[in-house]
Amino acid sequence: MFKKITLSLVILIAAAATSNCGTLLNQFSATKGLHGFDHNGSVFASTVRSEAISDTIGSKKGTACQTMFLFTAVAFGDASLPEARRNGGISKVNHIAYEKTRILSLLYNRDCIIVYGE
Repeated sequence: MFKKITLSLVILIAAAATSNCGTLLNQFSATKGLHGFDHNGSVFASTVRSEAISDTIGSKKGTACQTMFLFTAVAFGDASLPEARRNGGISKVNHIAYEKTRILSLLYNRDCIIVYGE
């Protein structure tokens, strides 16, 4: 009986963590923005979306990323807007893009913020 309950809980947690909605993994995502969450592929996903602040893109580009392995057991990097601005030498932000890469959802996650401006 205990084994059945444990197995059911493991399956439930795995299904929730790998679904395409705003799940536990998305709560820690650097790419959640003004318009909600990107969809994740359970096996592989590589998505990019952007949010315009003005009509121009800008001549400078700055990127900041964070990487996570094994259901966020190991995570490193700074995917913040201030870090992306520093990396690109940007004082005025015109456009922000988000890039997300997932492999087997729980195995490898990489979230980047790309900032354009002057």
